[in-house]
Amino acid sequence: QDVVMVTGDALLTAAEVARRVGIVPPKASCYELSDGGRDGGFVFRELGRADDGGGGGGPSGEGLECDAANYAALRKMRERGSAAFCATGDVLTRFGLSAAGG
Repeated sequence: QDVVMVTGDALLTAAEVARRVGIVPPKASCYELSDGGRDGGFVFRELGRADDGGGGGGPSGEGLECDAANYAALRKMRERGSAAFCATGDVLTRFGLSAAGG
């Protein structure tokens, strides 16, 4: 069973709160599901951390495509406790609609 947090906070605030209350493991990287992947798909981009000296920050780097080729790697990252995943309500809605063919 996985713990999920739903909040009206900004994404970076929610990710940091989740880390501080133990939902996200201390050493795990947080990845944001966002638009802009290959062929108009979705991608997980790593979020900055409040304790990395940079004061947090938005998504960085190319990220990991959210596609069948990466599902096993994404699952392993989560199971090892090295990654946590988050999404805004808007992106989650678009992701769900695209998965349903809409």
